[in-house]
Amino acid sequence: MSRPSIQRKVIIKLLKVLARCRYATGFNHATLWARGRVIDLGTPPGSTGSCSVSYSVAINSAGQVLVSSDEDDSAFLRQAGRRIRIGKPGVATKVCGLTDQGVVAGVTQADGHAHAFRWRAGRLTLLEKVRGNTNQADGITPAGVVVGASPASGTEIPQPTYRPVSPA
Repeated sequence: MSRPSIQRKVIIKLLKVLARCRYATGFNHATLWARGRVIDLGTPPGSTGSCSVSYSVAINSAGQVLVSSDEDDSAFLRQAGRRIRIGKPGVATKVCGLTDQGVVAGVTQADGHAHAFRWRAGRLTLLEKVRGNTNQADGITPAGVVVGASPASGTEIPQPTYRPVSPA
């Protein structure tokens, strides 16, 4: 019985393509091609007028699109035509992954250091540092486990880390 569901997910991913387009205005924006239409995903909500660049990071089977901008170090989740900011305005936030349940992984600044985070439904949770003052998120598994790196004690060489989902 799970076969139609699997086929549906594959079809959804095949019908939606993420890209980055340069528009006549000269801006490069994350773009979604779906059902023969090109949709400009724009820039993060609250971005200054100088923020003209955005790029797609991920898309999930629900059609949510994770978008980031290097110009103002911010990100958003596009869902049902709305842009939902991830992180606090004015605080550097980078995103690296999205699950089918809408859980986002990334890195944000806090206390002058980089902190890995898990975000879901408007709630950003900083993840416990494994070693040192900083930690990095590099991806997220389908189960919501954030994977990344932290510096090993006494060295600048990053060591792999993972942060499982805490029980609710």
